[in-house]
Amino acid sequence: LMACLERKHCIIKAIVEVEIEAICLELLEITARLYIHQSYKWNVSFHLICLSNQWGLLLSSPVHAFTGTYGVNYGRIADNIPKPGNVALLLKANKIKNVRIYDADPEVLTAFKGSGIEIIVGLGNQYLKDISVSEDRAMDWVKENVQAFLPGTSIKGIAVGNEVLGSTDQELWEALLPAVKNVYNALDRLDLTKTVEVSSPHSEAVFQDSYPPSSYDAAYIALEKAGFGKMEVIISETGWASKGDANEVGATVNNAKTYNKNLRKLLAKKKGTPYKPKIAIRAYIFAMFNENLKPGPTSERNFGLFKADGSTAYDIGFDGLEPSSAVSSLLSLKV
Repeated sequence: LMACLERKHCIIKAIVEVEIEAICLELLEITARLYIHQSYKWNVSFHLICLSNQWGLLLSSPVHAFTGTYGVNYGRIADNIPKPGNVALLLKANKIKNVRIYDADPEVLTAFKGSGIEIIVGLGNQYLKDISVSEDRAMDWVKENVQAFLPGTSIKGIAVGNEVLGSTDQELWEALLPAVKNVYNALDRLDLTKTVEVSSPHSEAVFQDSYPPSSYDAAYIALEKAGFGKMEVIISETGWASKGDANEVGATVNNAKTYNKNLRKLLAKKKGTPYKPKIAIRAYIFAMFNENLKPGPTSERNFGLFKADGSTAYDIGFDGLEPSSAVSSLLSLKV
């Protein structure tokens, strides 16, 4: 596990621990999830499930936003990737059942209808301040972006905001928890809390010391010492770039292939860690496609398991679209 999850060149950020602890304590009251992830380079991340007494009452039939052990992050900061309908077929052909998107695009949610793929949708930072002060606005958002697509599209979670606690916007920090509560209350009023979870993605800035990122079991031990022994750690983003700038020497096709192939094998074993052997390791892979419009260094545009035309970026056992299928309504898989 240590070898599989190891990466280099972390950007270490600092944050006052009491801030995240206070927020998590309150989130415990509404059975929310906290996604802990880092957005740069090799993208190892953690997903903390806050298990409250309320959650404990649902242990026989809890909300699960993750089936199996393997998922992907489906980003769309690109103008040349396949249409959502073809993406849904591509995921099904490769038996990938879990997807996280970064918005609630109706085209994507409509295309995934009836696919059986379980989706986490995103509520962007630009909505937080409005939703934090109004349950009615939260209700409108949930009705329009979640309820309207159920049950045909399997929406299993809402990620409220993105990397809020890693930003310098104090007003956004203060809006996060009220927004999460209002979204949860909207789901509750619509009787959807047993099927749709509430979450909030954060960068590794919430950790006082995030190195080494391969210290998976150390995260469990730290959580126990902080009083959150029932939290589960899930890797919500992990990946390796296949191309980078001159100073990103580790971003190569061979390294990306080795990392993601070994990771896929590890997850397929459905085994736990030495400290938590009965809890299978689960992860979302970053990312589905190379995204040509992403800002930043070259590596940011080359994390994809698949190229823009839908073909595989390298061979780790997946089937890709034929290049002509990326702009077609039909799926053609490589043999």
